[in-house]
Amino acid sequence: MVKSNLYKYLFYLHILLFVYSFNGLCVKVAAQYPFLSLGYCFFFGLAIGLLALLALGWQQVLKHMSLVTAYANRPIVIIWSVLWAVVFLGEYGALRPLPLVGLLLIVSGVYLVVTCRE
Repeated sequence: MVKSNLYKYLFYLHILLFVYSFNGLCVKVAAQYPFLSLGYCFFFGLAIGLLALLALGWQQVLKHMSLVTAYANRPIVIIWSVLWAVVFLGEYGALRPLPLVGLLLIVSGVYLVVTCRE
């Protein structure tokens, strides 16, 4: 695959993964509402919608990228999830040194797979 096309579809993949990272946030917020209340149904429905969007987009990205490269990029969702946990839920425990080292290892691994694989 031509490098410019790879980077274009990597960009699309990362947009999908960014959107998908809101899924965990939606489920966590839904859990704060009583079961089947309006807030619960809204946030849980939003989470299901995000999963549907990911499924459709994932199939389109896989038409232009190897499965290995696409799956190697999925751990980026962890980084976005940590950011949402800190910003929206006030879970500052994720900013301790050991979790930050783990996030750095994730970024390094994704970079190595993408640059050495294709």
